[in-house]
Amino acid sequence: MSKSRRVQGMLYPEILDKQEYQVSLGQNKPSINRKNATAVTIGDDHCDCSIISTTELIEFLEPYNNLINKVQKRNEETRRKISHYNVPKVDANATRVNHARTIRSHVMYKEMFPLPKFQGTKNIQKEYLERAYAMHRWYRAEYNLANKEARKEHDKYMQERKEQGSWTWNYTSRGNVPRKVNRKEYICHDIIMQSVHAWLQYETTPIQQVGHIMSLTMYRDSGNFLEYLDALIECLRDAQDDSDRDTTDEFINKHFAIKRKFLEKPLTSRWTETEAELLWKLLHLSDVKYGIGVVRQPLHCVDVLEFLHSGIGGLEYAEILRRLLNLREVIDVVHRYQWRVVPYNTVVPRGLAKYNKHVKKLAALYQSLCEGSFDEYGKLVPKTIENMEGEAFIPKHYQADNIMSQIDNAVEQLTSKDTDIQVSAGRHRWANATFLNGNLTKDLAGALRVRRNRPSDVGAVPKYINRWVTDKHVFARKRQSIKGGTVAIDCSGSMHFNAKDIEEVISLLPASSIVGYAGVGETYARNNNMPEGVIEVFAKNQRTIENYDDTYIYSRGYGENFVDVPAILWLASQPKPRMLVSDMEVVAYKVGNMNSYVYGDELKDYCEDLCHKHDIVILRDIDEAKEFAKTIRKK
Repeated sequence: MSKSRRVQGMLYPEILDKQEYQVSLGQNKPSINRKNATAVTIGDDHCDCSIISTTELIEFLEPYNNLINKVQKRNEETRRKISHYNVPKVDANATRVNHARTIRSHVMYKEMFPLPKFQGTKNIQKEYLERAYAMHRWYRAEYNLANKEARKEHDKYMQERKEQGSWTWNYTSRGNVPRKVNRKEYICHDIIMQSVHAWLQYETTPIQQVGHIMSLTMYRDSGNFLEYLDALIECLRDAQDDSDRDTTDEFINKHFAIKRKFLEKPLTSRWTETEAELLWKLLHLSDVKYGIGVVRQPLHCVDVLEFLHSGIGGLEYAEILRRLLNLREVIDVVHRYQWRVVPYNTVVPRGLAKYNKHVKKLAALYQSLCEGSFDEYGKLVPKTIENMEGEAFIPKHYQADNIMSQIDNAVEQLTSKDTDIQVSAGRHRWANATFLNGNLTKDLAGALRVRRNRPSDVGAVPKYINRWVTDKHVFARKRQSIKGGTVAIDCSGSMHFNAKDIEEVISLLPASSIVGYAGVGETYARNNNMPEGVIEVFAKNQRTIENYDDTYIYSRGYGENFVDVPAILWLASQPKPRMLVSDMEVVAYKVGNMNSYVYGDELKDYCEDLCHKHDIVILRDIDEAKEFAKTIRKK
């Protein structure tokens, strides 16, 4: 045993009641015991992670820049420089990533900020609540460091102004707390790579193994997992022959051989202008940049894929891609749930209670993954060779049941990218849609609460004898039930309808389930901590909204598309008849370019084909919807 100040490496600060703790070194098991005033710490030699720094990256790429410009005879004005964009790197003055320091801070914050009492967590183990609450602890600590003293000065000044009768204003947080929290990471990159390689050896994604690792991660860690998986996936995508849907393993091996030939060719050899141009393009591929930034090996992804292809049972590249996509889907769910925990609108620490609901959802997700019961919370349909087109390089269209129920009985779309539609404007994705139950305060039971029999002048046994003196309809005839079904209404601005139109459709189909859907821009959603897209229930179980103007969609300014395919897929799993009220002006997000959108005949045709496949009737405007509702309603 030794005093904390005698142990090498950063130890827990004196913020713990400013006590002197008896500290010992432990292997990967840091801890604090306030009662006994003891602690176990880990030194800075815990790991040796060293993502390439900006300075090292410039030095690494400079020989390539000089070669390309020399061979292509470029002057200072036309000189080329390989872009640093998308290369994983640390700041210029950083030498390496200190995961040991982050883990020590995590233990300290766990002791500083005890787990609060949560309501409705009877079925969730405390262990998973502790893991899910980790980012809240970081947020509180970072907020205190950046704002504690400034907040005191602000409150003091505002009290003086209040006493003087002057107007006051709220404290504005500083320090960019959410961004700082989301930059914290626990997991080393070599552990990420080893974990992915191990998981890919299973034919089906090992949900429990993935869960045990992902439940220990921060938002940045799950992002690092996705970054590595995307690099491997893009390495295979780049090898695909765009002109041939039936890409073979032989074709991919030839592509990798060409890649290896030019990236391993000595820079001192003779290069032609064509070869220099090809080298320029290869160095800008995402998998090459990832390999340079993390392991300083441009061919890292190629080496991994070739080993999986020839090393463990000779997997076909189609099978490797299938496993990569299935694994990515699971980790992407964790990544999105973690993003909700930390608020992007900066709030004071005591205002974090409203985000505890997201902590509970994340904890329940961790528990379901670790227990292998992930399917209880949603239908994650793994891709198989049979349900992938061609030689398994382009996945089929979305499956109707490939939608995940959120833990609070809402719905979240699992697969956010559809790589099947080759649109001229580029790759695209749909909004991450959230399913909301509207405020259904109006009772429609009166519209259905009618007599089971109707008077008639034809029959065998008189029932309404009192009608003999009026219309002589004394016999009873059984009524036909009012038709139900499901209606999804496009609430984007191009539809040009109002609250009265919605209410009329609902009144014509009182037995139906009716939802509206709309989206917003990516930046607007992120800045305002809102879902990118919403599917909101307008009517269900004989109850409806009181006023369309009070709905979440209308009141929060949702008026864009981006949710068309998630809405169609939800509709495809509902009772018939299925009606889609939309002008089919389909728009999607453009991948890799924030606030850019994709639209065109390809997307429109895709949605129409999807509707035809699932027996969905397309109604182009609200008037057409009213007429159709009148025809299917039987009185």
